[in-house]
Amino acid sequence: MFLELDMHYVRFHAVRGVPELPRVTFGLPVEPRSKLANSRGTRRLLMETPGCIGRAGTAPFLPMSRNILILDGHPDASAARFVHALAAAYQQGAVATGHQVHVIKLAELEFPLLRSQADYEKGEAVEAVRRCQDLMNWATHVVILYPLWLGSMPALLKALLEQMLRPGFAFSTLKLGRWPVKFMSGKSARIVVTMGMPAF
Repeated sequence: MFLELDMHYVRFHAVRGVPELPRVTFGLPVEPRSKLANSRGTRRLLMETPGCIGRAGTAPFLPMSRNILILDGHPDASAARFVHALAAAYQQGAVATGHQVHVIKLAELEFPLLRSQADYEKGEAVEAVRRCQDLMNWATHVVILYPLWLGSMPALLKALLEQMLRPGFAFSTLKLGRWPVKFMSGKSARIVVTMGMPAF
């Protein structure tokens, strides 16, 4: 279960020794059954999970510790890109609440494009892609952030996912019944998409 918060301006009010989190914190895994409530105009996180906050002023809220992989999927390395700021804020918020975090920055990776089915099924992934696969295996929660370009993810991000999610890594090369065996089961994921064009 995930706590989804306002992406524009989110502040967690401190609750007995729990420091205020960074300005933008959203999509973090938390123990089941949580709710947001207003208190003196400030949004407080009130946990109903045993051992966590039952009401304001009781035991501190402690989220589950997770291995979080953040994939910053903007191809442009310019610091002015909003996706980079969101990825950094997510990382800061996750670390502040006790999670282990690694970040992949698409703009810093060098890898070839897949050009054939044979390459996809039999080809060897380059070192940069293998590092990404290792981090994907390590993660229990994956966050992918990217801008909406021509109605979809940027081509370079799709190219990276094609390289990473090969047979033998994301799923088995042999089928169990009609379908291959999934190797990514048990992980959770969050996708954050930004859009600069007006919504119609």
